Amino acid sequence: AAVTRVRPRPTQDRGDSRGPTHWRRCPAAFSGPAVMAEADVSRWIVIHPIYMDSKSTIAEGRRIPISKACERPTLLEVRDSVQSLKFEVVVEDKSYSRNFLLRGRLRVKLRNEDGTPVNPEIATRRSLMYEIAKLVPKHQGRKNGKPTQEQIVVPKIEDDEKKGDAQASSSGQSKKDKKKDKKKKKK
Repeated sequence: AAVTRVRPRPTQDRGDSRGPTHWRRCPAAFSGPAVMAEADVSRWIVIHPIYMDSKSTIAEGRRIPISKACERPTLLEVRDSVQSLKFEVVVEDKSYSRNFLLRGRLRVKLRNEDGTPVNPEIATRRSLMYEIAKLVPKHQGRKNGKPTQEQIVVPKIEDDEKKGDAQASSSGQSKKDKKKDKKKKKK
């Protein structure tokens, strides 16, 4: 008969100096209420408004199909939509990794501590994004389901080289001539 090793359950103690294997999942392992609250929020899912933007590509960060997405959702519209779905929400001042000019993200409590969904009808992050995309066009700040002109702010990132080329072509000088002029000014 072959002998099989049994791994300790996540709630069992290893028996060595490193302590129990469940220290990261066990609420009693945290030292105080301030740390506990921070740890709880860190377990919530992250939602960026660009995830539901129909004008963005998948490469830019859209996560749902264009047919189900909404046009240019703002952070406040998404926050209001999530709150109307009876979820706990925290707004964080963080940049989106693919475009650092897009500031703000939401942390949403999708599941309780025991693993059950907060809202049984919306159990996954994808279904939450679908519901948010349905509610954003109905937001009170929008006109006819589309964002107002003041709400549309699309940050553009320009390369320094493109700026230099554009300035050089507009003034009639080439890059080499501009470099020569800079060297003369330094002398």
